[in-house]
Amino acid sequence: MLIGADGAWSKVRPLLSDARPAYTGISFVEADLHEAARRHPGAVDLIGGGFFLALAGERGFLAHQEPDGSIHVYAAVRAAEDWLAGAGPAELRAGALAAFDGWSDALRALLADADGELTLRRIHALPVGHRWEHVPGVTLLGDAAHLMSPFAGEGANLAMQDGAELALALTAHPGDSGPRCAPTSRRCSSAPRSPPGSRRTACGRCSAPTRWARCWRCSPATGPSRAEARRASDRLVAMDDSTAPAPAADANGPPSPRSPTGASWTRRSA
Repeated sequence: MLIGADGAWSKVRPLLSDARPAYTGISFVEADLHEAARRHPGAVDLIGGGFFLALAGERGFLAHQEPDGSIHVYAAVRAAEDWLAGAGPAELRAGALAAFDGWSDALRALLADADGELTLRRIHALPVGHRWEHVPGVTLLGDAAHLMSPFAGEGANLAMQDGAELALALTAHPGDSGPRCAPTSRRCSSAPRSPPGSRRTACGRCSAPTRWARCWRCSPATGPSRAEARRASDRLVAMDDSTAPAPAADANGPPSPRSPTGASWTRRSA
């Protein structure tokens, strides 16, 4: 049995489907700040010990501390697919910073002071509800089957779930082999591939349960102000306020109202 668990640009997928990942309109610039406590104390104070978001309009920063003490940063921008195409290291850094002109120095420093070269990542996704016709002895799992944007943080979990379900299907039919493995591969090809998770990420919002540490609403040109603190909801619009529903209240309090001009600063604990 051939199992395509080879990621977004799977070489196995064409055996089953003509679907190809499409650009979502979002690009990430990835950065790292090493030995953050010693070398980047301002970033440590900004990010805190959990997951940090600073979002406004069609741009934003996503960051967290790694166990080794480094800070991992994604700067997200809604941009054309050829944005910064072919840029060298210096041009990429300058172009990424230009996308955040007018934002606070503390946020821009996450890119300006990053160690090593920045990495440009285009965010692609397969169609929501991607399925394929049965082909005996071939199936897909993980991103090869249901590539989605990372905003809901469900991709790795779904891949592990796929693997577990496939293992159960295989062990339930130990005698299947060669052409006779058709029943197992048919079940795998017809299994639902988490349309709810795909739809959430396609809408560009993060809805994973979380315990909120702090949440600010303020202009991206200024630092977070405790006087402007708002209690957070369990749903955060990530990149496109215009298409997502208003956030619902959660156990921590009423939803945080969206500002037409300000950014949403969020720091949450693990």
